[in-house]
Amino acid sequence: MLDQELRELKDRLLSRFLPSVPFSPALITAFGLAVGIASIVLICLGMLLPAFLLFLVNRFADIVDGAVARQQGSTSKGAMLDLFADYVIYLGVPLAIAASFPSLQILVSVMFALFVLNLLLWTYPQLLRPIELPPNQKYPRSLVEGTETTIFYCLFIMFPSVPLFLVFNFLLLITVLHRLFHALSSL
Repeated sequence: MLDQELRELKDRLLSRFLPSVPFSPALITAFGLAVGIASIVLICLGMLLPAFLLFLVNRFADIVDGAVARQQGSTSKGAMLDLFADYVIYLGVPLAIAASFPSLQILVSVMFALFVLNLLLWTYPQLLRPIELPPNQKYPRSLVEGTETTIFYCLFIMFPSVPLFLVFNFLLLITVLHRLFHALSSL
């Protein structure tokens, strides 16, 4: 819901620092992935504060790699690597939480099912018939996007609890239904 507005703000704020970034977007993505995996390991070990801090570094690397890619010129391979890294972290963090907090396993399973439906609903219609989107928009907007997911993941890491997962799963369900309606209306 907030991704588009925040992307423009992030790019403006980072634009003065980006010309001096000596690293490729792919290297920044790989660094972020490594830090994110370290965060997942720390969650499994019950070390939630350091896991939280590394997760923030991972998300910051994701912001920077995207901004650098937009400045240096993005590639399909770089975009695929970025998406892969995002999903490793987006799937690994809740898996680690479920491993550390068994009472959350069913809610994490529901969340994964909703993630799969969400992914299906914003990719499959594009395969059938490309959807016209405004410039700088990669997929149809909805309630839960990257920003909202990051906020909830920060809360999950620091305060793993049933109510948080219930709220997030409810918001994901609304997102899935919205994307279903959007997909059906565009076909």
